[in-house]
Formats: sequence, C-alpha cells, structure tokens
Amino acid sequence: MKRKDGGVNQVEIIAKILNDGKLLSFVRDISDRIKAQNEIIKEKNLSDSIINSLPGIFICTICRENF
Repeated sequence: MKRKDGGVNQVEIIAKILNDGKLLSFVRDISDRIKAQNEIIKEKNLSDSIINSLPGIFICTICRENF
C-alpha cells in the first residue's frame, strides 16, 4: 500500500461481505513481520552455510537443565 509520503507498506487485507451487503474490511501493516521473517531466513542461511562448510560430521545437542 502506498503511503502519502510515497513510501510503500506491505499490508494484509481481510474483507467480508456482510448480510446487509456492506463490505467489512481490516487492513493491517505487516512490514515489521516481513522484515522479521527476512531476518530469520538470512540467519538460517548463514547458519546453514557455516554448518555445511565444516569438515566431517557436526552434531548439535541441546542440554536443558531444570532449576
């Protein structure tokens, strides 16, 4: 969606036609969500690249301690 200042926001639109024929819609700015998803993908790609460049077998273990 284009802003007044010319910038662009990514939005999610949910719309429904009501029984009386009127349109009810919600528009939500999801720019922050998309930015966070892209950061997660970037970090995953970096981690995959590092792990795949290791020689031999790499084992990842998670230890949880109950306090």
